[in-house]
Amino acid sequence: MTQLLNLQAYDEEDLLLISSHLQNAETRRAMMHYDKANKRFAMILLRMDNMGHTQSSAAQESKELYKTLFIVNHVFNVQHKQLSAYESRDIYELLTIYVDTTNASLTDVTQHLVLLFSHDYLLRLELECIDVILQDLMPIQ
Repeated sequence: MTQLLNLQAYDEEDLLLISSHLQNAETRRAMMHYDKANKRFAMILLRMDNMGHTQSSAAQESKELYKTLFIVNHVFNVQHKQLSAYESRDIYELLTIYVDTTNASLTDVTQHLVLLFSHDYLLRLELECIDVILQDLMPIQ
């Protein structure tokens, strides 16, 4: 039986676990949405079970594919680099997720969450705090 992931991250350490589960996951621009009114960013990805969290030995060998929901709450702003709003067919492969502290100051309470994709595409989310959800919706056959 397939075990679906349902993870939450409230700090950088938790975020590392979510990032490792999403490494090499694929998405399209049309599967990303920023809800400014509710300060929420959501994205649907196709994720390979790289971590081997399933119980089945057959699943371990086949590395199951999952449709996965990724949500970030408390988002003030979203910036992107090279993501096309018009080419919804383009596939973006997620490489890593991390908190960018390069421009952090003692008085600035906002954090910047970076989603780095292949070919130097990236999303930069300006956050009040880390509040991330990773939830498998269903396995893909």
